[in-house]
Amino acid sequence: MDALTFGSTVLLRHMTFSEAKKMPIQEFHLDRVLSAFDMSMEQFIDLCIMLGCDYCGTIRGIGQKKAFELIKTHKTIEAVLKHIDKEKYPPPENWAFEQARKLFINPDVADPETIDLKWREPDEEALIQYMVTEKSFSEERIRSALQKLNKGRTSSTQGRIDSFFTSSKLITSAPTSAKRKALDEKNKGPAKKNSKGSGGSKMRAK
Repeated sequence: MDALTFGSTVLLRHMTFSEAKKMPIQEFHLDRVLSAFDMSMEQFIDLCIMLGCDYCGTIRGIGQKKAFELIKTHKTIEAVLKHIDKEKYPPPENWAFEQARKLFINPDVADPETIDLKWREPDEEALIQYMVTEKSFSEERIRSALQKLNKGRTSSTQGRIDSFFTSSKLITSAPTSAKRKALDEKNKGPAKKNSKGSGGSKMRAK
Protein backbone atom coordinates (compact mmCIF):
# COMPACT_ATOMS: atom_id res chain seq x y z
CA MET A 1 0.00 0.00 0.00
CA ASP A 2 3.03 2.32 -0.05
CA ALA A 3 1.81 3.73 -3.37
CA LEU A 4 -1.31 5.18 -1.70
CA THR A 5 0.79 6.40 1.23
CA PHE A 6 2.92 8.38 -1.22
CA GLY A 7 -0.25 9.99 -2.58
CA SER A 8 -1.09 7.89 -5.64
CA THR A 9 -4.78 8.37 -6.34
CA VAL A 10 -5.42 4.84 -7.66
CA LEU A 11 -3.72 1.53 -6.86
CA LEU A 12 -4.17 -1.67 -8.88
CA ARG A 13 -3.16 -4.98 -7.34
CA HIS A 14 -2.63 -8.40 -8.98
CA MET A 15 -2.02 -6.84 -12.41
CA THR A 16 1.03 -9.05 -13.00
CA PHE A 17 -0.38 -12.27 -11.56
CA SER A 18 -0.56 -15.21 -13.98
CA GLU A 19 -3.96 -16.19 -15.31
CA ALA A 20 -3.57 -19.60 -13.67
CA LYS A 21 -3.81 -18.04 -10.20
CA LYS A 22 -7.28 -16.68 -11.03
CA MET A 23 -6.74 -13.61 -8.86
CA PRO A 24 -9.08 -10.73 -9.75
CA ILE A 25 -7.49 -7.31 -10.18
CA GLN A 26 -8.20 -5.11 -7.16
CA GLU A 27 -8.67 -1.35 -7.52
CA PHE A 28 -8.20 1.06 -4.60
CA HIS A 29 -8.97 4.80 -4.71
CA LEU A 30 -7.20 6.94 -2.12
CA ASP A 31 -10.11 9.33 -1.61
CA ARG A 32 -12.52 6.43 -1.02
CA VAL A 33 -10.14 4.78 1.45
CA LEU A 34 -9.76 8.00 3.47
CA SER A 35 -13.53 8.52 3.42
CA ALA A 36 -14.29 4.93 4.48
CA PHE A 37 -11.68 5.07 7.27
CA ASP A 38 -12.74 8.60 8.27
CA MET A 39 -9.05 9.57 8.46
CA SER A 40 -6.86 12.42 7.34
CA MET A 41 -3.93 11.71 5.03
CA GLU A 42 -1.53 12.15 7.98
CA GLN A 43 -3.44 9.59 10.05
CA PHE A 44 -3.52 7.18 7.12
CA ILE A 45 0.27 7.50 6.74
CA ASP A 46 0.77 6.72 10.44
CA LEU A 47 -1.56 3.73 10.11
CA CYS A 48 0.43 2.38 7.15
CA ILE A 49 3.69 2.81 9.08
CA MET A 50 2.24 0.79 11.97
CA LEU A 51 1.01 -1.87 9.55
CA GLY A 52 4.48 -2.13 7.99
CA CYS A 53 6.37 -0.30 5.28
CA ASP A 54 9.76 -0.53 3.55
CA TYR A 55 11.43 2.13 5.69
CA CYS A 56 11.11 1.04 9.32
CA GLY A 57 9.96 -1.78 11.58
CA THR A 58 6.66 -2.24 13.39
CA ILE A 59 5.53 -2.65 16.99
CA ARG A 60 5.65 -6.30 17.96
CA GLY A 61 2.28 -7.76 18.87
CA ILE A 62 0.17 -5.11 17.14
CA GLY A 63 -1.66 -6.42 14.08
CA GLN A 64 -3.94 -4.80 11.53
CA LYS A 65 -7.05 -4.55 13.72
CA LYS A 66 -5.17 -3.23 16.77
CA ALA A 67 -3.21 -0.69 14.71
CA PHE A 68 -6.42 0.62 13.14
CA GLU A 69 -8.10 0.98 16.54
CA LEU A 70 -5.08 2.78 18.04
CA ILE A 71 -4.81 5.33 15.22
CA LYS A 72 -8.58 5.93 15.25
CA THR A 73 -8.40 6.58 19.00
CA HIS A 74 -5.08 8.43 19.39
CA LYS A 75 -4.62 9.91 15.86
CA THR A 76 -0.78 9.82 15.79
CA ILE A 77 2.01 7.33 16.48
CA GLU A 78 3.43 9.65 19.17
CA ALA A 79 0.13 9.51 21.06
CA VAL A 80 -0.09 5.76 20.57
CA LEU A 81 3.35 5.31 22.16
CA LYS A 82 2.22 7.29 25.20
CA HIS A 83 -0.80 5.07 25.84
CA ILE A 84 0.28 1.51 25.01
CA ASP A 85 1.89 -0.95 27.41
CA LYS A 86 5.47 -0.95 26.09
CA GLU A 87 6.27 -4.19 27.89
CA LYS A 88 3.41 -5.94 26.13
CA TYR A 89 3.91 -4.05 22.86
CA PRO A 90 7.62 -3.16 22.63
CA PRO A 91 8.38 -0.67 19.84
CA PRO A 92 11.58 -1.20 17.79
CA GLU A 93 14.76 0.27 19.21
CA ASN A 94 15.46 3.69 17.64
CA TRP A 95 12.22 3.37 15.71
CA ALA A 96 12.55 5.56 12.60
CA PHE A 97 8.82 6.18 12.12
CA GLU A 98 9.33 9.96 11.98
CA GLN A 99 11.81 9.64 9.11
CA ALA A 100 9.42 7.29 7.30
CA ARG A 101 6.58 9.75 7.77
CA LYS A 102 8.67 12.60 6.35
CA LEU A 103 9.57 10.48 3.35
CA PHE A 104 5.90 9.73 2.63
CA ILE A 105 4.86 13.38 2.99
CA ASN A 106 7.84 14.83 1.10
CA PRO A 107 9.21 12.05 -1.12
CA ASP A 108 12.65 12.41 -2.66
CA VAL A 109 11.61 12.78 -6.31
CA ALA A 110 14.04 14.00 -8.97
CA ASP A 111 12.98 16.49 -11.61
CA PRO A 112 12.72 14.46 -14.86
CA GLU A 113 13.90 17.49 -16.87
CA THR A 114 17.29 17.28 -15.16
CA ILE A 115 17.84 13.57 -15.87
CA ASP A 116 19.73 12.35 -18.92
CA LEU A 117 19.03 8.62 -19.20
CA LYS A 118 21.63 6.44 -20.90
CA TRP A 119 21.19 2.67 -21.09
CA ARG A 120 24.41 0.91 -20.14
CA GLU A 121 25.71 -1.82 -17.85
CA PRO A 122 24.37 -1.30 -14.30
CA ASP A 123 26.83 -0.10 -11.65
CA GLU A 124 25.85 -2.65 -9.02
CA GLU A 125 28.03 -1.29 -6.22
CA ALA A 126 26.69 2.23 -6.76
CA LEU A 127 23.15 0.83 -6.56
CA ILE A 128 24.03 -1.00 -3.35
CA GLN A 129 25.49 2.21 -1.93
CA TYR A 130 22.32 4.15 -2.76
CA MET A 131 19.64 1.56 -1.95
CA VAL A 132 21.27 -0.10 1.07
CA THR A 133 23.58 2.45 2.68
CA GLU A 134 21.56 5.59 1.95
CA LYS A 135 17.98 4.26 1.81
CA SER A 136 18.27 1.32 4.25
CA PHE A 137 16.94 -1.42 1.97
CA SER A 138 17.96 -5.04 2.54
CA GLU A 139 21.22 -5.80 0.73
CA GLU A 140 20.16 -9.39 0.10
CA ARG A 141 16.91 -8.21 -1.45
CA ILE A 142 18.64 -5.66 -3.71
CA ARG A 143 21.34 -8.09 -4.89
CA SER A 144 18.69 -10.71 -5.64
CA ALA A 145 16.74 -8.16 -7.71
CA LEU A 146 19.92 -7.17 -9.59
CA GLN A 147 20.58 -10.81 -10.48
CA LYS A 148 17.07 -11.14 -11.93
CA LEU A 149 17.45 -7.91 -13.91
CA ASN A 150 20.80 -8.96 -15.35
CA LYS A 151 19.41 -12.35 -16.30
CA GLY A 152 16.43 -10.70 -17.98
CA ARG A 153 18.64 -8.30 -19.94
CA THR A 154 20.67 -11.11 -21.46
CA SER A 155 18.00 -13.73 -22.12
CA SER A 156 14.68 -12.01 -22.77
CA THR A 157 13.33 -11.14 -26.20
CA GLN A 158 10.56 -8.78 -27.14
CA GLY A 159 7.26 -10.61 -27.13
CA ARG A 160 4.53 -10.49 -29.72
CA ILE A 161 1.39 -8.56 -28.87
CA ASP A 162 -0.73 -11.72 -29.17
CA SER A 163 1.37 -13.37 -26.46
CA PHE A 164 -0.54 -11.32 -23.88
CA PHE A 165 -3.84 -13.06 -24.63
CA THR A 166 -5.12 -16.31 -26.08
CA SER A 167 -7.62 -16.79 -28.87
CA SER A 168 -10.13 -19.61 -28.94
CA LYS A 169 -10.10 -21.87 -31.98
CA LEU A 170 -13.27 -22.58 -33.96
CA ILE A 171 -14.00 -26.27 -33.55
CA THR A 172 -16.14 -27.91 -36.23
CA SER A 173 -17.34 -31.50 -36.13
CA ALA A 174 -17.82 -33.77 -39.13
CA PRO A 175 -21.49 -34.48 -39.97
CA THR A 176 -22.85 -37.78 -38.71
CA SER A 177 -24.15 -40.47 -41.07
CA ALA A 178 -27.75 -39.41 -40.33
CA LYS A 179 -26.96 -35.80 -41.17
CA ARG A 180 -25.17 -36.81 -44.38
CA LYS A 181 -28.17 -38.88 -45.44
CA ALA A 182 -30.54 -35.97 -44.80
CA LEU A 183 -28.31 -33.64 -46.79
CA ASP A 184 -28.15 -36.10 -49.70
CA GLU A 185 -31.96 -36.43 -49.78
CA LYS A 186 -32.32 -32.64 -49.71
CA ASN A 187 -29.89 -32.18 -52.59
CA LYS A 188 -31.61 -34.82 -54.74
CA GLY A 189 -35.05 -33.24 -54.42
CA PRO A 190 -38.39 -35.06 -55.09
CA ALA A 191 -38.36 -37.87 -57.68
CA LYS A 192 -40.08 -37.03 -61.01
CA LYS A 193 -43.11 -39.16 -62.07
CA ASN A 194 -43.13 -40.77 -65.53
CA SER A 195 -45.75 -39.28 -67.88
CA LYS A 196 -48.19 -41.45 -69.83
CA GLY A 197 -46.99 -42.56 -73.20
CA SER A 198 -43.46 -42.00 -72.34
CA GLY A 199 -40.77 -44.12 -73.77
CA GLY A 200 -40.55 -45.88 -70.52
CA SER A 201 -43.76 -47.96 -71.18
CA LYS A 202 -43.52 -51.36 -72.89
CA MET A 203 -44.83 -51.66 -76.46
CA ARG A 204 -47.09 -54.60 -77.36
CA ALA A 205 -45.76 -56.95 -80.05
CA LYS A 206 -47.90 -57.27 -83.07
